[in-house]
Amino acid sequence: MANRCERRYVAGGSYAIGKATLYGGYELLLNDVPSTFTASPPQSMAFAGVRYRVTPALDLAAATYYHAYRHVDAHALSTGVNADYWLSKRTALYTDITYVINSSKAALSATGWATSVATTTVKTGANQLAVAVGVLRKF
Repeated sequence: MANRCERRYVAGGSYAIGKATLYGGYELLLNDVPSTFTASPPQSMAFAGVRYRVTPALDLAAATYYHAYRHVDAHALSTGVNADYWLSKRTALYTDITYVINSSKAALSATGWATSVATTTVKTGANQLAVAVGVLRKF
């Protein structure tokens, strides 16, 4: 039991083309600590996305993440879009919209939190939509 641990291996990159930045990557999470499986299940995740600077004040982004869970036959696909509008150097308005499609054995939350720490739970196999709108203030 003393040798149990959680290991993450991550590779990723980005490439800027004019006002757009493309990015993608892969993460392999190996976890043999059963007490942490709910919050951090063994899985692999691939992701890709793009961020586009429309104007100096407006950024738009979209990304997709594919999760394949290793200890059960489960997978999830999450896709999100984001808009940031900067009113000043320190203040922005933002919106984030994320939709998650879970397989029959997956329960990934659109908020990014495991069901053990989320304010709402996701039924296994259910899809989920999350929308956030707000003001960001840097101090």
